[in-house]
Amino acid sequence: NENRGRESLLKKTDRLLGLVFGLLKASVLVLAITSVLMYILSWKPELASTNAFFQQVDGSQLLHSLNNINPFNAVTEGLI
Repeated sequence: NENRGRESLLKKTDRLLGLVFGLLKASVLVLAITSVLMYILSWKPELASTNAFFQQVDGSQLLHSLNNINPFNAVTEGLI
């Protein structure tokens, strides 16, 4: 069969959509974790001085940058 060596268009599309939705899912997870960590720090700011993990979280420029663009903050502002 001459088509045996070539991949079908459906298989390529499936891989591409798997990549796109996998990246989307990972982004949502990272943003949700960032939102929870920053909420905990705003709720109990003394954790940044007593807990080594939250010291790192509080000092992380990446987490603060992600928190500024985090769409979950706009959604949850009125709820919390």
